[in-house]
Amino acid sequence: MKKLFASLLLLSFLFCAVSASAQMVNCPSAGVILTLPDTFTEVPRTPMDDPNLVLQFTDGAVNLTVYVSYGGANNAFMVLTGDELEYGPVMVNGAQMQYARGLDEYGSWITYSWMRAQDAVQLYFVWTGNDDAALSLINEIMTTITFT
Repeated sequence: MKKLFASLLLLSFLFCAVSASAQMVNCPSAGVILTLPDTFTEVPRTPMDDPNLVLQFTDGAVNLTVYVSYGGANNAFMVLTGDELEYGPVMVNGAQMQYARGLDEYGSWITYSWMRAQDAVQLYFVWTGNDDAALSLINEIMTTITFT
């Protein structure tokens, strides 16, 4: 009985540790809240950054940047560069977005974009290393998105 109790207690601690290994990131200008693993840290903005850059996080392998810029229209569009492997519309947690995935000189990338009033919002992921692990992590992050 003591072994059963100790096993249940250990499992409880492990569950709490796994549950606590995430951070909620609020990005009011993009109108979203994301949950990122604790391995992600915020990258401080510099005066040289794009003025539309509102948020940047990295875990060393996957980088997330969020851009918000005046779009002037109520429908999202995407400029394609030829580096795309796939692209098209996608529904994420009830919101219609444009999606593209590609590969360029900076590495593998995925972008999700949509309109928020007259602002264009873009979540841009770039990674190095294992595609399967990165794609799984990005998918996990995107399932946590909440619109405010």
